[in-house]
Amino acid sequence: MTFYSPATIILALLLLIYSSGIEAEDSPQVNISELHHLCKKSPNECLPAINKKLRSVYYKSHIWYSLMQFKFDALFTLQDIKTLYENTKPWIDEDDLPVPFKVSLYIHYAKSLKFSAIGKPALKKERKKYIKKAEQQIALMHSAYPNPMLLILLANLKMHAEEVESAYQLLLPLEVKYRKYPDPELKLDLYGNLAHLADRLGHKKQAISYWITCLKGAIEFKNNQQIATAYYNLASSQVTNNDFTKAEGNYINAIEYSTLANDGAKLSQAQYYLYILMHQQGLMHRAKEVLQTMDISKFPKHMKKERELIQGLI
Repeated sequence: MTFYSPATIILALLLLIYSSGIEAEDSPQVNISELHHLCKKSPNECLPAINKKLRSVYYKSHIWYSLMQFKFDALFTLQDIKTLYENTKPWIDEDDLPVPFKVSLYIHYAKSLKFSAIGKPALKKERKKYIKKAEQQIALMHSAYPNPMLLILLANLKMHAEEVESAYQLLLPLEVKYRKYPDPELKLDLYGNLAHLADRLGHKKQAISYWITCLKGAIEFKNNQQIATAYYNLASSQVTNNDFTKAEGNYINAIEYSTLANDGAKLSQAQYYLYILMHQQGLMHRAKEVLQTMDISKFPKHMKKERELIQGLI
């Protein structure tokens, strides 16, 4: 399993609801639409572009808050959890913040605590506290501005709060209503979350079906990073369903597209689990071939045990 980030379209939706005319008000030289497009397509290219623009806009201006939301999302997508925590923690106790920024802050701060909260009840409690605070804001926003993307985000938060069945039931009516909706971003977000939830509930074949639809959305959207993520998750679901041959092919697809996306974290994950799959089947020569392609410096920081295992084998 892997991280699944609410796409930047959700942040853009919050932006449209609460912050009109921000470019003219604060910084005419910053084209927020272009940056939004870049961040949707390539988190790796997004981060340096956002950091550069942050130095040229007024601190705590509307545009600054918007850029920070894109930065949070990119850091999360690229699994740089330590940096995400360092960028969210300083703001977490401030109340006088714009609603879209506050919602994004709560979400990403809570997600930055995912691994550090393991075995630590106090951190786990704090994580759940901010998930609930974000949920409350999203529910209020949806009541005022009904939109399926807000419900998808709400379900995603419920999933992170371990309210898996509740989240699943929230999305099932959306799947029926928007099954033939042409927007690839909606397809990507809706079916990606449904797939994660189906996996957690043990609905193996349904999860695979949802990942295939999610993958179609990513391909239609032409987002290599999300294509890699969908292939990776599809492969993981196929492993749990004992579809080892299909899983192998899709891990290889994930490696190809994460390379195209310059996503070292996803590349390392796909290589690692392809190695494990080959090893568990006794295909030692092929496992060794995969092992020789790995760069342990690109492993996400939360994969410490996996990195140490591979380091001992190389």
